[in-house]
Amino acid sequence: MDHCPGCGKWFYPHGYLNHLQQTHKPECHAILARSHGDLSEDSDPDSEAGDHLDVPQEALAGGGGLGVENDKEQGSGDPEDEDEMDEDEDLMYGGDDYQEWEALIPEQPGRQGEMGIDEPEDDCQGGDELYRAQEARWAAEEAFRKTPVVEPFPSIEAGAPIANIHAVPKYESYQKGLTNPDNPWAPFSSQLDWEVARWVKLRGPGSEAFNELLRIDGVCGHLGLSYRSTQQLNNIIDSSLPKVPKFERELVVVGGEVFEMYSRNIIDCIKYLFGDPEFAPHLHLVPERHFTDAAKTNKVVHEMNSCRWWWNTQKAIETNTPGATIVPVLVSSDKTQLTDFGRKMAYPVYLTIGNLPKELRRKPSHHGHILLAHLPCTRLEHVTNKAARRRMLANLYHSCMGRIFGPLREAGTQGVRMFRGDGVAHRCHPILACLPMDYQEQVLAAGIKTGLCPCCSIPQDEIGEGGDEYPIRDLNKVLEALNKADGDPIEFKNACKEAGIKPIYHPFWEELPYTHIFCSITPDILHQLYQGVI
Repeated sequence: MDHCPGCGKWFYPHGYLNHLQQTHKPECHAILARSHGDLSEDSDPDSEAGDHLDVPQEALAGGGGLGVENDKEQGSGDPEDEDEMDEDEDLMYGGDDYQEWEALIPEQPGRQGEMGIDEPEDDCQGGDELYRAQEARWAAEEAFRKTPVVEPFPSIEAGAPIANIHAVPKYESYQKGLTNPDNPWAPFSSQLDWEVARWVKLRGPGSEAFNELLRIDGVCGHLGLSYRSTQQLNNIIDSSLPKVPKFERELVVVGGEVFEMYSRNIIDCIKYLFGDPEFAPHLHLVPERHFTDAAKTNKVVHEMNSCRWWWNTQKAIETNTPGATIVPVLVSSDKTQLTDFGRKMAYPVYLTIGNLPKELRRKPSHHGHILLAHLPCTRLEHVTNKAARRRMLANLYHSCMGRIFGPLREAGTQGVRMFRGDGVAHRCHPILACLPMDYQEQVLAAGIKTGLCPCCSIPQDEIGEGGDEYPIRDLNKVLEALNKADGDPIEFKNACKEAGIKPIYHPFWEELPYTHIFCSITPDILHQLYQGVI
């Protein structure tokens, strides 16, 4: 730590520099002014000025915080060092105008620097408490940066491959199916043929504009294209490239109204992600427990296979059917406005699996998500009663989602055979684990009233107060109320009201195995934290 001779307080290096920049005390300002003068005469970090002013030597050598604009004014070293910053760093730091010291921030009461501690002038004890709190936080964060101590799952059968069953790896089987295996650009005739097709589908114009381009005399011949229209290109892609799950059109009837829904088979989508050869070396198949210390007293969660849910679910499945590989299913949905005017909307549902590391799931370029369905976007404006309209919309949502998630009821219990991209077979149990959604979607999926917590039974007027903790909603009580849906309507409505949910006719999660809907709701980081708090 560094000592300020002006005020007599101690700071961490960056805190000291920040303190000199922002303090209103004339003694500390004098130190800053003298450091400016000394550096303008002699920028050598080993000069006596640095020692006399108690300015950190590493700060003087780097030019940070004392008004030195860049390394060139200090004469800090080899000019080749100034050329080592690549283009990414130029973009990050602002090119040639980059300064190592951060911009000044407004002074806040009780805070003088990002890491330095400036105790209140009238109460030194408050500053000591703040310093100890920061020390405890730094110590805790340092533990998370270390390699964790891993406790494996006790059963060696968990996540194990199926014996004596092996398929041809995906890339190998695709290569064998090509008409010309020696052509690396197959099913296209050349690299140019493939590059044009890729540009048309990812960056190019519309289909009719591309057709007009291909109709120009000599274009297809000079470029050596294997297609003469957009339709022919689409046929090559659909028939020759690796298959993806197909969409199916379904009709959903709710309240006498017929609605269209387009969806893919959820089991096929899970097989597609689980069997992607790019993901094969990175799949998490067995639960683990991670700790920061050898005594295993402080548990941490890095990936989904280190969370408590996977461990407990694996134990429950292993009791009945040993050798299971859990596939946590993560589903997100959000109604999206497509146009700035009018009412063009889309209601997509996306799916990913928890076996993929979060580094792969969160990057769109890795294609760790797949579009599962498009839900109906009707507003039911012909229904004049607002309460009846809300009930119909909720029942429509759960009816559509129930059809999508129907195959998980048996697959989650009995398991289904799936092959990894390298050909290894597993008996997989796809189980709904998380619903990363915004609050409006959480309320709709959980079947609770707007304004209440979708997870626990906290009263609405106590939300955000930071008081007592409330238990998670009782799933068994909710399921008992939902079992009365086919009986007396008044009794069903009263039972749902007592259980704390809306009277929804068979929500989609009602019969899903090993699923606790109120524990599956994840925090809405974007709206509730970044936009709502910060």
